[in-house]
Amino acid sequence: MTLDETSSDVSTQQQREEQALRAIRTVGILSTYYQPLILAFDQLEGLRDQPRLTKNWGDTVREIFTMAPNFLVITCIFPSLWDEWFRPNLDQSVSERIAQQSVTLETFGPQHGLKMLR
Repeated sequence: MTLDETSSDVSTQQQREEQALRAIRTVGILSTYYQPLILAFDQLEGLRDQPRLTKNWGDTVREIFTMAPNFLVITCIFPSLWDEWFRPNLDQSVSERIAQQSVTLETFGPQHGLKMLR
């Protein structure tokens, strides 16, 4: 597919997304000859109240899991945000792929600050 002036905005965006996924898949395949790659998603709270963007993000991450070998995919989401927004708004197959393994970090408290000062 090629991008040109006659393409609609939607089809242009879809073409760009397809090209980006092909690039990610290619990098994943090439990296199998070297070391695993870490792909991290942070600050996902910006997707709250954005159902279309949330769905598109989830579908893309599922595709990365499926088609791009050798990636360690990390998502950083507050547990309450995951439960209240992401889980209800993502397809079950997406939720299961993303939340295969969950690690909840300990809340930073005064004892951590004191330890850092020492």
